[in-house]
This record gives sequence, structure tokens and C-alpha cells, in this order.
Amino acid sequence: MRRTVALAGNPNVGKSTVFNGLTGKHQHTGNWVGKTVECAWGEYAYGGVTYKVIDLPGTYSLNARSEEEEIANTCICSDEPELLVVICDATCLERGLYLLQQIEEKAACPLVLCVNLCDEAEKKGICIDFTLLEQMIGLPVVPMVARRKKRLEELKKVVWWELDGRTGEKEAEAEEEPPAPDFKIFCPRWVSTSAVTYKKKDYRRAQERADRFLTGSWTGTAVMLLLLAAVFWLTITGANYPSSWLWDRLFAVETFLAEGFFRMGAPGWLISAAVYGVYRVVAWVVSVMLPPMAIFFPLFTLFEDLGYLPRVAFNMDGAFKKCRACGKQCLTMCVGITSKTVNFFLIYPKSEKFPLGIFHEFT
Repeated sequence: MRRTVALAGNPNVGKSTVFNGLTGKHQHTGNWVGKTVECAWGEYAYGGVTYKVIDLPGTYSLNARSEEEEIANTCICSDEPELLVVICDATCLERGLYLLQQIEEKAACPLVLCVNLCDEAEKKGICIDFTLLEQMIGLPVVPMVARRKKRLEELKKVVWWELDGRTGEKEAEAEEEPPAPDFKIFCPRWVSTSAVTYKKKDYRRAQERADRFLTGSWTGTAVMLLLLAAVFWLTITGANYPSSWLWDRLFAVETFLAEGFFRMGAPGWLISAAVYGVYRVVAWVVSVMLPPMAIFFPLFTLFEDLGYLPRVAFNMDGAFKKCRACGKQCLTMCVGITSKTVNFFLIYPKSEKFPLGIFHEFT
């Protein structure tokens, strides 16, 4: 027997990490646009049943305005998934409950709520009453720390029970006259307020103040421009020093290799191909391209982990909607602009000390 289970949720809640834990696959995880555009799938077995797991793209709502949201919406509203696991972030439960409410209205299959990142919530002094939460929303709730694979077996057990363990109950319900559709209506804010308590009394207030500052009409744009300008400056200017260090050492090895080939009596064409061809190209790529990328991507990852990139997407969403796009695409544009800027400095160096300028010796 084979069942189909879909994973849905907001971006950056650990859907792909849960997917990897269930299926054993090592799908790349990340929360900026373009990481999970297509639906990845894998399989796992539990209780004598094989489950096909579909990892849907992250979405904040089912009102599709981007390619990822459209893919997720189409799959959720289709008959393909027999069960939907909605994954939300324990540190911002209310946001996940809004998506859960939309999915519950449109999906025609059973739902399970998986509350991930419980360890992060504990560090921030956030306590969730999962028993009360389960009662208020009327759905099974599984707390989890996916990256440490805590309670993955419990999630598998709940999925098995909802699809295959309640066979007797389902047969009894099928014999009875089917009741009229009854959607459990709940208020996400009321549920999160009732089920969540904060040990740090000012945590929620401080979080709201930070959000107002980072997403404000004027302050949000100013902070975004300053941070992105700082990232570009560090990527271009800061790369000079590691590039110079790598350049000096790698091309010192080139001279040593050329002399070694010459002393061994190697023909000129072999020296040109191996040393001045293959090795020089590799040395140039490593010394020129590695430092900027080693600076830019860790900085972007830091902003991602801090939760700032979704706020940038929120700030830019209004402007991008006028172009029939979504705010998340500005993150892709940042990556593209950085790559183009690096390429510009490869061709038009600023100083003799800038190692990228030696590129002219080869052209």
C-alpha cells in the first residue's frame, strides 16, 4: 500500500529539514526565493505502509501571487495528497495558524499540525501548551525539533494513525449518513494568545517594535539600503585582502611547477597546457572568485537566520507587485547584482594592488 503525504508551511519553518528527516534525502534547505520552486518528493516506510512525501514550496498564503505559491496552492487543493502536514514556527505560531486556517478551508484531506523549532522557542522563553492548542484547533499537533530529528517517529506515528490506524473508526463513520461540511473556525490571534505564554514579558513587545522599525515606510527602506550597501562594500573591498594573499601563493606555485616541468625535459606544449593553461585558470578562479563569494553568501545566510530577509521581501512587495512580481524576487536580484558587480571589477580593476587587475595579463 502506498499513501501520499504533502508538507506545507511558511518559508523558513524547516519543511525541507522535516522532509530530509522523513525520507533520508539530503535536499538543500534555505528560505530565500528559488530554493524550492518545484515539489521535491521522497518515500519512507512505517507500519508496513509506504508513504510518498511531497515537499511543497513555502508560502505565506494561498492567494497565489508567485510561482511557488501557485504550485503549493494547486497541490493543496488537488486530490493527490491524502494527508497534509502543516509545519509552522514555534517562535511565531500565529503566522503559521493563519496559513493553517486557509488550508483547512480548501483542503479535502485530513490535516496534522507540526510545530517545529521548539528549541528556539524555549531559548526565547516562549512556552506553548500543545494540549490546549490541539483542543482549540481540533487537529493533531506534533511538537518537533527537526534538525535534531526529535519526535520524527511521533510524526510518522500520527500520520500512520490518521491514514491507516483508524480503519475501524472510518468504516463505522462511512456506514452512517455523512454529516454536513463543518469547518472548525478559530481565530489565529486568539489561539496563539491563549496557548502561548512568554517568560520574558517584554519579548513580544520588543519583537513588535523591531518589526515596526524594520518594516516601516521610511525606516525599513533606509535600513535595507544601508545593510545591502554594507554587504556590497564588504564583498568588493573586503575581498582584496584574501584575494591578494591567495594570488601571491598560488602563482608562486605556478613558477615552481613551470621550472619543475622544464627540468624534467617536458615539451613546451605540455608546459603551456598544464601550467599556463589548466593550473593558471584554476588558480585565477580560486583567488578571484572564491573570496567575494566566501564573504557574500555567509552574510546573506546570517541575515536569513536572523529573519531579516523575509522583512526585506515584505518591504519590497508593494513595489514589485506593480511589476506583477512579488517582493521575494528582490533577493534574487541582490544575488544577481552582486555577481555582476564582481564581474565588473574583474574587467575594470581599481588599483594595481587589486589582484583582479592581473586578469588583464591573460586577455
